[in-house]
Amino acid sequence: MPELMDEKGKERAQTILKKSLLNRFGLYIAILLGAFLVSFIAMYGGIRKLDQAQKQFMERILEEEKVDDGLEELQNLFGIYRNSWSEESLLDYQKACGRLEENLDSYSRYAADSQDTLDYIRRLRGFIDYQSGLLQEHSSASGRDLYDLASYISTSISVHQNAVKDMAQIDLQHARDVYEAETSLVSRRVTVTIVLSMAFMAVFGLWSIRAFFFVRNAMGTINHHLRELASCNWGMSDLTINDYLEFDRLSHTLNMMKHQIREYVVRTERDSMLAVQLQEERLINEQQRAELIEAQMATLRAQVNPHFLFNALNMIGSAALLDSPERVMQLVEATGKILRYSLYTKENMVLLDEEAEIVQQYLFLQKHRYGDALQIDIRNCLEGEELMIPPMSIQPIVENCFKHGFGGKNEFKVGISICIRDGRIVIEVTDNGVGFDTAAVKNSGGIGLSNIEKRLKLQYGQEEEYLFMESRSGFTKITLKIPIKEDVQ
Repeated sequence: MPELMDEKGKERAQTILKKSLLNRFGLYIAILLGAFLVSFIAMYGGIRKLDQAQKQFMERILEEEKVDDGLEELQNLFGIYRNSWSEESLLDYQKACGRLEENLDSYSRYAADSQDTLDYIRRLRGFIDYQSGLLQEHSSASGRDLYDLASYISTSISVHQNAVKDMAQIDLQHARDVYEAETSLVSRRVTVTIVLSMAFMAVFGLWSIRAFFFVRNAMGTINHHLRELASCNWGMSDLTINDYLEFDRLSHTLNMMKHQIREYVVRTERDSMLAVQLQEERLINEQQRAELIEAQMATLRAQVNPHFLFNALNMIGSAALLDSPERVMQLVEATGKILRYSLYTKENMVLLDEEAEIVQQYLFLQKHRYGDALQIDIRNCLEGEELMIPPMSIQPIVENCFKHGFGGKNEFKVGISICIRDGRIVIEVTDNGVGFDTAAVKNSGGIGLSNIEKRLKLQYGQEEEYLFMESRSGFTKITLKIPIKEDVQ
């Protein structure tokens, strides 16, 4: 029983030893980062404190200079008042006294740590108040009394000017002593912090060197083992590096890899055969899907032809009764081009220019029918570009303008715009007809717009919308947004 306890103790000791690499590394990193953080905070705080002390020292000097300048201003303004004894010069002098008191208030905030300076500020402020009171009391005096008062104030100002200079030297020396003491304290704190940080860095560096040599030797052994595996040497002995938990797990993983690699090769060969079979089945499914799409496209195209042919024959019949044979021949040729395009175009994609030509032929027929009552505006920014769209995409939309939009109007306008916007071919067909209920058209499942929408989804996918309708009385706009395909199929 004691032997069993000893074995368990040894296992626990080994486990602790195996975990010590990461544990110690994490501990040293945490201590090092903490030392760096403390050093940074100490240095940053020290610099901020020194900057603040320096700023206060400079501002203290400036405030003292303002007091000195204020006394000089009092001396000058009082001299002016003494020469003129005017109310205006007295008012300027009193304003200067007010400014000097404000400067004394500001200076007292910076000199709060010097009792001597504060005492002098109180004396100077008392003199200002006292002499202001004297001037108010003797404002109407004259002769000898006024002369004596002026002499007293002028002499007192001169005395205070000299006293300010003496006070400034004493106060600035006191402020300099405070600044130097603060600088010395901050420097000592920063120095101690940096020394401690360097000590932590030295300990971490020594431990890192020791850990580096161990890791280098261990990685050399692992690299040799991997080279043997790359040479398909399956008979080599298992890898044993179990001083630390990380390398013990890595050794176990490499040994498992060696024992399972043959099984993996066999499984990979079997999976490759299955992948080839799956690819063949996928190609067959893609071919069947393409054939299905082609059959659906042919069916949808066939729905368009009878509708257009009925309208075209009615138009040609009417023209045969009213127009010349040459005109009838032109109408027949235009109708033939449209029928030939719709009947014999078997490709899923055609050039945009071919579709635009068919639309122009159709509008030629309608222009003959309605004459000046029909106004046509075509703006094709993509003429000459080799861009592909599904056939019979625009013509049915234009045909719907005449079928549902004319409504007995005296003037009928049809506009066609073709451009590229946001990486798509944007086709907009507008008219000024009576309009229609867009929701009813979407749910009707008719031949026209529904046909186009189905064909676009078959060609480009069911996830997005390609046809957009906007209609009200006097304005209808049908918009197609077709992805760009430049290759001819």
